Amino acid sequence: MKVTYVSINEFPSRTADSIHTMKMCQAFVQEGHDVELVAPRRGVGPFKATDDLWDYYGLNTEFPITYLPWPRDWGKVLFRGLAALYSRRRSDSLVYSRCLPTAVLASQMNKPTIWEHHQMIGTRAQNQYLRWLARSQKFLGMVVVSEALRRAYLEQFESLLNANDIMAIHDGVDLERFDSMPSRKDGRIKLGLKPDQFIAGYIGHLYPGRGVEQIFELAKQLPDIRFLFVGGANQDIENRTRHAADQELANVHFAGFVANSELPAYYAACDVLLMPYQREVAVSGGGNTASYMSPMKMFEYMATGRMIIASDMPVLREVLNESNAALCAPEDIHGWRTALKRAQTDSVWRKSLSATALVDVNNFTWKRRVRDILANMTVSSTLH
Repeated sequence: MKVTYVSINEFPSRTADSIHTMKMCQAFVQEGHDVELVAPRRGVGPFKATDDLWDYYGLNTEFPITYLPWPRDWGKVLFRGLAALYSRRRSDSLVYSRCLPTAVLASQMNKPTIWEHHQMIGTRAQNQYLRWLARSQKFLGMVVVSEALRRAYLEQFESLLNANDIMAIHDGVDLERFDSMPSRKDGRIKLGLKPDQFIAGYIGHLYPGRGVEQIFELAKQLPDIRFLFVGGANQDIENRTRHAADQELANVHFAGFVANSELPAYYAACDVLLMPYQREVAVSGGGNTASYMSPMKMFEYMATGRMIIASDMPVLREVLNESNAALCAPEDIHGWRTALKRAQTDSVWRKSLSATALVDVNNFTWKRRVRDILANMTVSSTLH
C-alpha cells in the first residue's frame, strides 16, 4: 500500500512529535508499505547526510522524505495546501496526516485519509476543520494515543463522531534497539559512571510538569543515590543545571541531549527509571497533556529491563499497574522516597517489576501499532 505521511514538524528536531513521526514511517515500511514522508523545509533544513538523520532517530530502515516550502510569511498556510496537492499526485495512496487542515484538503481531493492527533482541539477554526473532515466520505477515522483522549473526543463531538471514527492506540517502541543493550557494568564504563552507585535515571524533556523539582527534592533526601538526567532543550538544561548547583545537589548530573540511537547505553547504566509526571504536563507545542498522554519513553523504559517508578495517574494506568511498575501519587514525596529506598535494597522486587514490564511491552511496538491502525480503519478495502 502507498502511504503519504504528512507532518508539520521540522526534521531533525528534538520534539516528541518529530520522533513519533519517524518511528511510524519506519514501521509502515517494515510492515511492507510504500511510505513517503512529506514535511516542511524550514529552520536548518534537512540533514545533508541521510545516514546522519537515520542515526539521529535510531532508525535502521530508510524511506523517502519530500521537503516542501515553508516561507517566513504564511508558511504554515502554504505548506498545508502544498502537502495536500502533493499527496494527490501519489495515485492510490492513503494520506496519513498529523496536520488537520491538510487532512481536510486531502479528503476533499478524494484521498482516503486518516488523521492522528495527541491533544484535544478547541479553537473555532479547528472545530470547523474537524466538521469538514468527519463529513467527508474519504475520512477513514482518527487515531489518538489513549482511551482517555478517545472518550474526550466522543464526549465533546458526540453529534459529529461515533465510536467507530476514533481509535485509541498507545505509542510504541522498537524492541530491536534493546536486543543488544549493554550490561549495567558496560553501560557505566562507557559513560564514566561509578560501578557501585545506585542510579535513578530520567530520560526526556525538562518542561514544566515533568517532575524535575520532585527529583531535586528526592536528591536532597537521598544523597547516596545518583540522579541522572538525559535529554532536554539547551536552555532548559542550562537552567536546570544552575538550579541544581544553587541547591548544592552534588548527586544530580545532567548528561544533556543524546541522540535516540545512543540512549540504550544510558538506560543500561541505570538501576531504576523515573516518570514523575505532575497533574499538569507541558509539551513543546503548548497545552496540558496530563489527562491524555501516552509517553514514548514509558515504552522504552519498559523495554530496558529496568524498574520503573511512575506517577499514579489514570492515563498511565492504561499501560502500567502494580505488577510492572511502582506507582506513586505525583505530589507524594514520601511515597517516592519509600519506593526508591525499597528499590535500592530489595532487588527481588525490583527485578520482578522490570521482568513483567519486559513481557508487557511486547503489546506496544511501532509495527504492531501500524498493523492495528490499518486493520481497524479497514484501509485495504477502501483503497482496493
